[in-house]
Amino acid sequence: MNIETFNNLLDAHGADIQSWPDPEAAQEFLQRVPKVREELALALAIEQELATRATQAPATLAAQILSKLPDQPKPHTLLWRELLSLFPKDRAWIPAASASVPQCLSASAFRVCVGAEQRKFCRRRSRGFLPLDLRRQARASNL
Repeated sequence: MNIETFNNLLDAHGADIQSWPDPEAAQEFLQRVPKVREELALALAIEQELATRATQAPATLAAQILSKLPDQPKPHTLLWRELLSLFPKDRAWIPAASASVPQCLSASAFRVCVGAEQRKFCRRRSRGFLPLDLRRQARASNL
């Protein structure tokens, strides 16, 4: 162990040598090098001083900090307020919009169903399997 390694361990693990990765090597190094004993004593004094001082902030400090923060609306309420500001203020549009929602949903569902049927038809046709009525129409057009 050297002085740099000792100082790094002192910074990383504190002044309690027993909590270090290799406390025996640290004890041996302490006995050989007087300079590190001084550094350890200083670190112990600092840790004890910090442990005995109970510093508390004034009770009104948190209230002062919070009072200086600007009021900010919650993000989800802000979005709805902006969306509502796009529509007229008389709110006569709400019943019309409510009535159109089921129609929009049914139209979307119809598109999904028709799209699924078209995909099935295209797959059958690509494999050479046409529905019976389409086979008749294909024969009639070829004759």
